[in-house]
Amino acid sequence: MGQVLGIDFLGSREFPENEGEAEENESIVTFNPDMTIRKCLTQGFRVFADSVEELRSPAIRDDPPGEERVITKLCIRGACEGDGNENAQDGAGGWFLADDTQNFAVRLPPTIGTTQAAEFAALVIALQRTRTIEELDITSSSKCLIGLTKFLPVWEDRGWIGVRNKELIKKAAAELRKRGGDARFRWAKGEEPGLVTALHNAEKAYESQMQVTWT
Repeated sequence: MGQVLGIDFLGSREFPENEGEAEENESIVTFNPDMTIRKCLTQGFRVFADSVEELRSPAIRDDPPGEERVITKLCIRGACEGDGNENAQDGAGGWFLADDTQNFAVRLPPTIGTTQAAEFAALVIALQRTRTIEELDITSSSKCLIGLTKFLPVWEDRGWIGVRNKELIKKAAAELRKRGGDARFRWAKGEEPGLVTALHNAEKAYESQMQVTWT
């Protein structure tokens, strides 16, 4: 269980305690789109290497000419009934502060399998449904999701070994890196009103037996 098209969403190895999680505070963190570039393929394998020469490739973001800067504030949540079970039901929800026509409730494939995976799916959906020139202020109650801003270079550097939900995280990182506007992340407790609404949308997606529209 936990695989779609050969993708392991559940993972098979636990992180050490708290690895990959952001600190529990409400500070705002901006996603850094820089990438590590290695000079050849063999340098991507670092298990037994003493040192590897690498380059940091900064992502340059210029404002499109004639475009007014737009800041979009949103809350995202993932939900899973039967977390970790084969018959799990999963949903992703989003709530937008200024324009509720952008809100979403998306039923996910049951093979997503966990609430944490559903949280990352909600992020991907939100990124895909907003214009890349928009700046995003994203609020989430998932410390692992917020940890993306801190630990992505580490995960990439070690070849994603032992990283749960790595295919979803890779997809989220790719969506973030192709944006022209900054994406800022804020952790908050789940009872914050916008997060409550986003969770309601996520739960509604599978409770109402919506058709699976996202893969």
